[in-house]
Amino acid sequence: TILEYIALKEEELQAKKGGEIAITTWYKYNRTIRYFREFMKEKKGIKNIPVSKIDAVFIQHFLSYLKKEKKNSHNSATALLGCFSNILQQALKHKVIKYNPFVDVELSRKPVNREYLEEDEIERLQNLKDLNPELKTKRDIFLFAIYTGLAYGDFPMLNKTHIRQNSDGT
Repeated sequence: TILEYIALKEEELQAKKGGEIAITTWYKYNRTIRYFREFMKEKKGIKNIPVSKIDAVFIQHFLSYLKKEKKNSHNSATALLGCFSNILQQALKHKVIKYNPFVDVELSRKPVNREYLEEDEIERLQNLKDLNPELKTKRDIFLFAIYTGLAYGDFPMLNKTHIRQNSDGT
């Protein structure tokens, strides 16, 4: 059943969490699994099904659920479906299913017009005064991410060994 393969993936992810996979990847899989269980309960009225019953139509319904019910953007929904596809890979590998249902599902990304901060906006943020300690820390983390390019989701793994001083003192 699909829940058996989900359990296998959860075990694998737990073993790799924070080491072989990024913590953000672990969270993305957990979100996918949680949404899938909710989809099964709310939309299908069941808890579990054989993996052989998962076809392109089923996947399209799940994609629609991710977008409409869970308010994910197209790109976020396809990323979550990528996790779900990966869960099904074990069933394909063990020949429990002979056909990959994702072959008939297009998981394309749409270009995103990302807004960015102007230099004067960053300076204003940097110069904010009278922030409570929590907001000051969040502001400083955000500024650190701006200047280093480090993703916010990678901050929990950052430690002192990752920060070095160049020979010129910077």
